[in-house]
Amino acid sequence: MKVLEEWLKKTEVHQKIGPYYVYVLIDPRNNQPFYVGKGQGSRLVQHAIEFDHVGSIDERGRKNQRIHEIKGAGREVEFEILRWGIETKDEAYRIEATVIDAFSGVVSLTNEVRGHGIAKGRTPLQPLISEFQAPPLTTTMPALLITLGSWWHPEDELMMDGVKRTGYGWRLNLSDNDKYLSVRGHWHVDESRVVREQIHHAVAVVEGVTRWVCRVDSWTQASPQDGRRCFNGALVKSGEVWEEFVGLLGKRVNLHARNPIRYWPLEERA
Repeated sequence: MKVLEEWLKKTEVHQKIGPYYVYVLIDPRNNQPFYVGKGQGSRLVQHAIEFDHVGSIDERGRKNQRIHEIKGAGREVEFEILRWGIETKDEAYRIEATVIDAFSGVVSLTNEVRGHGIAKGRTPLQPLISEFQAPPLTTTMPALLITLGSWWHPEDELMMDGVKRTGYGWRLNLSDNDKYLSVRGHWHVDESRVVREQIHHAVAVVEGVTRWVCRVDSWTQASPQDGRRCFNGALVKSGEVWEEFVGLLGKRVNLHARNPIRYWPLEERA
């Protein structure tokens, strides 16, 4: 990789393919991409420098782990430029996210998130219809509304009660178990309010539309570190509660608070 680093510096190719570009890292052992990124300026040079040090120190991350494995096999990571001469950062982000979405389910990428602008990214037709046609949430049943962001997959996270999950949030084709584990924790919850208002359900909200609902049977003890909890329960896939909170298209709800937890029905409180 030293040769590549020196070649990039001497040719200054990174200055000629800008201002921005989108690149992919290739595993030479199977010729499959494993990372998609957006670059500007000397990002390629920096990658070359980083690759010469990965494996000599304890670095975390799925991308670095793959690089370590490639170097351990006596091979070198390969670069490919997917699009160059991109004029703006926003356009580069959109292209990067589109490529990540296109590779999803085809190859195993090490990108920790789907990229920027995923609200308008790869989406099955049904959720897209829901986004534009979902009726408003009007039920008077009490529930916790939990806003989820894009899928995040840390290295096999252990929840506070020892249950393992490989990620959480929203992505395409979530399994029932991923849906449940994504919404069950960890949250700052007012236990006395949950009891007082008889809240027995938690509803996942993505981009302002309800996506699924879980039954809440009990809560773990609050973490002594930060006071967060997770609940024990199950995914609800049919019946009155499902119809009230989700139904065929989901239900639209306007949530503008930064706190991912809201108590339904919404009301102004002093």
